[in-house]
Order: sequence, then C-alpha cells, then structure tokens
Amino acid sequence: MIDAARLYGFEPNRAGFISCPFHTDKTASMKIYPGKRGFYCFGCGAAGSAIDFAMKLFNLSFRDACARLNADFNLGIDLSAPVDTDALRAYRSAQRAKKRADERRTEEYRIKCDEYRRLRNISLTKAPKTTDEPIGDEFIEALKRLPELDEWFERENAK
Repeated sequence: MIDAARLYGFEPNRAGFISCPFHTDKTASMKIYPGKRGFYCFGCGAAGSAIDFAMKLFNLSFRDACARLNADFNLGIDLSAPVDTDALRAYRSAQRAKKRADERRTEEYRIKCDEYRRLRNISLTKAPKTTDEPIGDEFIEALKRLPELDEWFERENAK
C-alpha cells in the first residue's frame, strides 16, 4: 500500500499519513498502513486496500484497478486466466475449518485452565491441617486430577 501511494504521488510522513486525495484536506488525515493492511482516512472514512485506493483514485472498476496495479508494478499476473473456483472454494473451506479448530482448542485450553485453578485452590485450602483430620473427597480428587492436567498442558505446549 505504501508503494502504491508513493507511485501515485503521495509521500507518507514519518507516521505514515498523507493528505487524503478523496476530500479537501488541510492536514494529513489518511493513514497508510504498512504491508497489506491498506489505508484509512480519519477525515472522510475512506478505507481499503491498494486495489480500493486505485479504484477510488482513478475512478476504476475492480478489474480495471487490478489491471492498472498489475501494469504499474510489473506484477506479471495473467488477468485473462480463469479463476479456479473449486480450488478457491476448497481453500476457503480449509481456512474456515482451521479457524474453527483453533477456536475449539482455545476454548478447551481455557476450560482446562479454569479446572486447574479450581483444583489447585482445593489442594491448598482443603488440605488436612493435622494427621488426625480426615481427608476430604474434594482434596483427593484434586490430588488425582492435578497431575493429569499437568501432563495435558505439557502435551499441548509441546505441539
């Protein structure tokens, strides 16, 4: 995005701001974000990617903006090639499945952490004070489950 802004005559300042070309601007109000993150104007709300920037700057369609960027940056992308929709669909499906798996793993980890904290608290607060005091069921459960949870955390952290 920074390269596109520079190519089209906008030099970001040290903080990454330029004067917005989409509205009358006295001060630099458009932030150009590094990498693929795009731009955002705090004055008029314009936002998007390098493609959106070219579309709006040159009043182009999406396809024409892609062609313009392809030509201006010598990307060598064959824009006449058909899009493999099956491959794209499979890729998006795999991405969604990975996201769901990551969310399930995060939720399982949170549940295990909560359980570990609960059992650790029981092991500290319900421990018999003397050898004559009876050992409670909660304390016994905590002593049994804590090593199992320790092993689970070790396996998860090794992944």
